[in-house]
Amino acid sequence: MATHDVIVIGGGINGLVAACVLAGQKRDVIVLERRDVMGGIAATRVFHPGYSVPGLLHDTHGLRESVIEACGLWKHGLTLHPRRPFLAAEPDGHGMLVHADTSERDTEAYARFQAFLARIRGGLAALVDAPAPSLGDPLRKLVWPAFKTGRALRRLGRRDMMELLRIPSMCAADWLNDWFDDELLKAGLAQPALLGTWAGPWAAGTAANLLFDLAFAGREVLGGPAALVESLVGACRERGVTLRSGATIASLLVRENRVHGVGLGNGEELIAPAVLSCADPKHTLLDLVPIVHRPPDLVREIRNLRARGTLAKVHLALDAAPKFGDREPGSVDRIRTGTTLDDLERAFDAIKYGGWSDPPLLDINLVSLSDPGLAPRGHHVASILVHFAPANLKAGWTAPTKDALTRAVIEEFNRHAPGIADHIVAREILTPDDLAAEYALPTGHPFHGEHALDQLLSMRPTPACAQHNTPISGLYLGSAGTHPGGFSPGLPGLMAAARI
Repeated sequence: MATHDVIVIGGGINGLVAACVLAGQKRDVIVLERRDVMGGIAATRVFHPGYSVPGLLHDTHGLRESVIEACGLWKHGLTLHPRRPFLAAEPDGHGMLVHADTSERDTEAYARFQAFLARIRGGLAALVDAPAPSLGDPLRKLVWPAFKTGRALRRLGRRDMMELLRIPSMCAADWLNDWFDDELLKAGLAQPALLGTWAGPWAAGTAANLLFDLAFAGREVLGGPAALVESLVGACRERGVTLRSGATIASLLVRENRVHGVGLGNGEELIAPAVLSCADPKHTLLDLVPIVHRPPDLVREIRNLRARGTLAKVHLALDAAPKFGDREPGSVDRIRTGTTLDDLERAFDAIKYGGWSDPPLLDINLVSLSDPGLAPRGHHVASILVHFAPANLKAGWTAPTKDALTRAVIEEFNRHAPGIADHIVAREILTPDDLAAEYALPTGHPFHGEHALDQLLSMRPTPACAQHNTPISGLYLGSAGTHPGGFSPGLPGLMAAARI
């Protein structure tokens, strides 16, 4: 039996960050990854010979400086570049290009909006970068963190502080209507509020998701999520972390309410006084912990954790760059469909009744424009997030329903970039069922739990586990299903390492 100081379950971004930080403190750390490659949902995926996508999700703009510094990623090839604009697309139209600091329409309002986000960023950071407060701690332990947060909010000034306190409970649509008149701009800005939620833009609380996404949007990793994984793997190896892929966890070894290691699917046992699981909390606490060691109250709370998958992914190999309106082919690489907030709401409506959105709402990333190595010379790859496709599809995710959704995605893409359907070399679709099976995501949910007001901060994933520890001594949680969620890659892992 091999012995280590810390066993990390899951080799995604959070697991690699935690392992790197703990190894930097001279701990003997091993990372166990179920798949054959490190990176989890951020790993490069070859979907057709010669064509690849750099991870399931597109964005790395939420990567925090604290993660980069803690892991020393600058010396392992990490390169950041300015955040790219996106095109709020119109069918057969010119659309609107939206930059980090300007847009082609509503320019004055957009400048004021960005200035507001810049002013409140520090106040939000006080909530997101700090450990979640423990509701069970004595009052004296809560006073200082609450004081620091309150002081950060007071620095905003009365007007900005009151606005910041008003936003989280709002719907994204109302918040954007407060700022803008242009429907296309509002629809384009609102789309990130829908990722990781079971909600449309008119649902209360969606403004909080949008606020976190916009306020912490900084520079992006050159090469996308896969490049971040590559730099993390290099940092882990330099610090002596053992990285083991193809390792399936059968169970946690628990004795007298204390974890002392893990049992692998091949019968091998690894021993450690601390185990950090970066798998989703439901799988960790309901499947890996032996049933006799599961506190009944915790089991009930974890079972009630909502993680309803609403996302599908389509990959297209193209022999030409798409053309949007009168723009030059290949001049934009990020495109969002949906021309009004009501378009987004109608797209959500379908999944409440077990159907997928028709037409689907698309977030298109032409990843090969920024990384030509993902496709053959002169060819391109479109990586498309598809809203909304429910895990509980009434008709079931069969070959015919998968093909129907793929055709609907291509048709909608072709409406915005006429003729692109004639340039498809190969295609792949990953439904919520596929995501669940391949990446061990609960019902295909990329963040292991919905971003909702009752599932954030001290409630994520449950009050008993919100500080990354669990009622089982030595067992810690560090996935996107823990505080602060999926807003910032690696931050849950960094906080879990600090807790250990």
